[in-house]
Amino acid sequence: MFDFFTLLFVVLLLMEAIGGVLLVGWWMQKRGGNTLAWWSLAHGVGVLMLWGSWYAVGPALSNLPYADLLLGGFLLVAVVPAFAYLMTRMLRAEAKLHGTRSQKNLWHYFASVDSAETDRLAIELRMALERPEKQLSVEYQPIFNAATRHVVSFEALVRWHHPVRGAISPAQFIPIAEASGSILPLGQWVLETACATAVRWPQPWLVSVNVSPVQLRQSRLVSHVRDALRHSGLAANRLQLEITEGVMIDSASQVMARLSELRSLGVRIAIDDFGTGYSSLRYLEHLPCDTIKIDRLFVHDLEHDQAARSITSAVINLCHELGHEVVAEGVETEGQLSVLNALKCQAVQGWLLGKAMPPERIGPVFGNDTLYEGGRAAREAEQALVDDVVSAELPAEPGSDRAEMEPPAWQPLSRLPA
Repeated sequence: MFDFFTLLFVVLLLMEAIGGVLLVGWWMQKRGGNTLAWWSLAHGVGVLMLWGSWYAVGPALSNLPYADLLLGGFLLVAVVPAFAYLMTRMLRAEAKLHGTRSQKNLWHYFASVDSAETDRLAIELRMALERPEKQLSVEYQPIFNAATRHVVSFEALVRWHHPVRGAISPAQFIPIAEASGSILPLGQWVLETACATAVRWPQPWLVSVNVSPVQLRQSRLVSHVRDALRHSGLAANRLQLEITEGVMIDSASQVMARLSELRSLGVRIAIDDFGTGYSSLRYLEHLPCDTIKIDRLFVHDLEHDQAARSITSAVINLCHELGHEVVAEGVETEGQLSVLNALKCQAVQGWLLGKAMPPERIGPVFGNDTLYEGGRAAREAEQALVDDVVSAELPAEPGSDRAEMEPPAWQPLSRLPA
């Protein structure tokens, strides 16, 4: 069995190992905007005091019966809670770093994903980013005025078409990109692609681009946005950046400054998935943003849940009072759209009116700003293209003149009607 001083040496080594790992955790949390500097300092002071106290009273304690067992018990009491606390803080640091809403979700993510598979995907994603046009693409989901059903903007959504694995869900590769650091070049490429695409649209619609919490904490984000606007020629007021509300809690002052700088360029800011994080409504008063996007979880229950309807109504009214526009996500039924119209929600997004589409379809489907009712306009536009091709190849029948419908006049909607 170890003698007293050997066990003491082991205790001190383990405590110092904990201190070293805590420094790594402190660095990670510093990147996440919430440091552990004071806790780490207190730990260092505690280790020094422990070391000194053992030198002072160690010889006396070594003469006590069962001294080795007492020291072993102290080893467990000192080390196990410290490691448990360390793991908790590091999981929270990872959650903040990657924009995960809860420690439980992050733990589930790391527990459910094979590490080797994740590493392989991270490497393959970095390789794909060397020539992104080969595997990566951007699709655009339309957002509509809730009352008139006219298109007002599009949300840019990145897609990864792996040559072997096929289509990989963003829910799978975005967390990997954030963990590996690939989210920075990926986000920059999506931003540049979306701006270059939007400038060629037949109407001056807005384009919304999602920004990762990791991107938002980088000071280079502002210069990337400025460069993307300058190179594409897109007007700044046609670009909208979407961030999640959880970012506001992690590093509020840093985020506020970055958002204010972006808005000074003329770029619009939207808070995505509002209502599902752990923020409070008081943040609405200080958010430097233009648009609030209500999460689909509230929209899903609007028809049958009075509580969801009341909460959504309160959020919409508050946003109107503060001058924010409101977009409801996940609209899938006419009943949901009717309720949102009654609550005076300004814009809607969801499969009822339009799914994400490649950029080449936007012009044929929405070039005349056609009213889009449950996908009917898209199907009619696509069928019209097919008919045109067929009629060009076949001889025209006598008396088969097509009646052309005059599309409704399009008017710019710089701000949606309240």
